[in-house]
Amino acid sequence: MSELVRILRSEYDLIIIDGAPILPVTDSALLSQYADFTVVVARHNMTDRKSLERTCQILRSQGVRRLGMVLNGVKVSPANRYSYYGYKQMYNPGSDLHV
Repeated sequence: MSELVRILRSEYDLIIIDGAPILPVTDSALLSQYADFTVVVARHNMTDRKSLERTCQILRSQGVRRLGMVLNGVKVSPANRYSYYGYKQMYNPGSDLHV
């Protein structure tokens, strides 16, 4: 694998390795040592905190230095869509603008 990644790095600017979930399968943890950056994807209301902590622990034990997380499957209703990101749509009296 190290030879393959070395060859690919000489040919491409960016290499993406998509792996299986870390906890049930060790392949992704082993592959992470060849990555410059590792992204963990967690599903909202499905992936528990202990699983995420264990995943990070395993990745760090493999030498992962740069780690990011993505939370997917978040359902946002139209009423709170803007406040979800820290913005809140409000009416400003005396003005025709919404802030």
